[in-house]
Amino acid sequence: MPDSKQKLPSSLMLIGDLDGKIERQLQADIPLVRQWTVRTCASSAEAADTAPQNAPDLAVIVCNQRGDEVCADLVRFLEHAKLHWPFTFFMLASERPLQQVNTLLERFGEMPVVKLTDVSAVSRAIEREMTSSIFGVVRGVSLSGFLQMMEWEEKSLCIRAETGRSWGRLHLLQGRLVHAYSHGAGLIGEEAALEILSWDNVSLRIERSYHNRSSGGTTRPLASLLMEAMKRKDEDSRQSAPPIPDPPEEDHLFRRPRNSTAGLKKPQPEAALSSLPAPPPSSTFAETDFIFPDPPEAQDSSQAQDPSQAQDPPQVENTESVPVFPPSVFPFSTLSQEQRTNIMANVKETLNSATNDIDGAMAAALVDYESGMALGTMGSGVNLEVAAAGNTEVVRAKLRTMKNLGIDGEIEDILITLQNQYHIIYMVPGQTLFLYLVLAKDKANLAMARYKLKALGKDITIA
Repeated sequence: MPDSKQKLPSSLMLIGDLDGKIERQLQADIPLVRQWTVRTCASSAEAADTAPQNAPDLAVIVCNQRGDEVCADLVRFLEHAKLHWPFTFFMLASERPLQQVNTLLERFGEMPVVKLTDVSAVSRAIEREMTSSIFGVVRGVSLSGFLQMMEWEEKSLCIRAETGRSWGRLHLLQGRLVHAYSHGAGLIGEEAALEILSWDNVSLRIERSYHNRSSGGTTRPLASLLMEAMKRKDEDSRQSAPPIPDPPEEDHLFRRPRNSTAGLKKPQPEAALSSLPAPPPSSTFAETDFIFPDPPEAQDSSQAQDPSQAQDPPQVENTESVPVFPPSVFPFSTLSQEQRTNIMANVKETLNSATNDIDGAMAAALVDYESGMALGTMGSGVNLEVAAAGNTEVVRAKLRTMKNLGIDGEIEDILITLQNQYHIIYMVPGQTLFLYLVLAKDKANLAMARYKLKALGKDITIA
């Protein structure tokens, strides 16, 4: 969170309040003003003589505009402040409507404009700006997380980001990212924003924005920019990663895409499995967790019976801790031991990536929504078997509703926001499966989590 740059007490400068009515109204209406340092200057030229280290947190400028032209002294003062007072926020006050005010804001950025005819409203606006503005260095939060916070609070400001020898600025207008500049790459607008959002180990500092009303910025939503930046970052890391060598010619296992098998241990021959130590109790990926009926061709032909004398097939005992997979969806009876091992590894790898690579992840499960059972679970804090069954009903209800409404298409994901958690249900394309992810709300980056979950869903193979 931001480390306060504000001097104690906070500082306010009143420029052009010649009769002192704003200062008197503050003293009468705002008790907090007694904790502030309030300075007055007769003109903007006098205010410009203030040393940068003594610049106020907020400067209120009384505009005595004559005619249709913006006061030349005001323009010169704002140009001076742009260079020497980067942390100072401004408010304009005028008894008459300011002419060409939009031109002024496009040149110097967003700032409140209040009518001096209602001095009580001016004092309340000053209190609001003094108590809600953010100053200084930001620590303990990521750039993407801080941007989302500013979006929720609809702040208008500039974030200066630095990493190594590179630096840039992100300009926000009422919480929307509207402009950016990357110094190292010489980029502006959307490309600059994507460049800065892909940086690692970034230090952040809050400044006033002088460009959040400028043209040539970006109109894309913040979530879209964050996802695009993460996508580019992932693509760059893959291109820079060393190539993965092909397996030996005699090794016929693990023929799934390379990126989904990197780092996994190869499965052991069936004869060697008995010599391996038993998995820890917390693991849900033991061989016994999967019910694999023996393939028909493996049965002894001498035991074949006349169809007229055939008996009902033996029933497999089912408990809540042992998931059973519907043969209509998962034809395990036709799978070899090698294919079963690959399926187990694929599910385990997907859930391991979800819980370890996504910030704030608490638990994850892969669920078949036709049966309501979990193919695999990982994490803690939630009873995932109960969650699998419950969220299956959520998915089924939404599918029924879409059908009744005549809505074509497929569900991509479902987001459930709780007081302290996010629950995301991501539908795996082309399969009757969904990935279920539980996130801690105070640690998660929702846009990044949705993007990474979508990427993991593409690598899931259950067949």
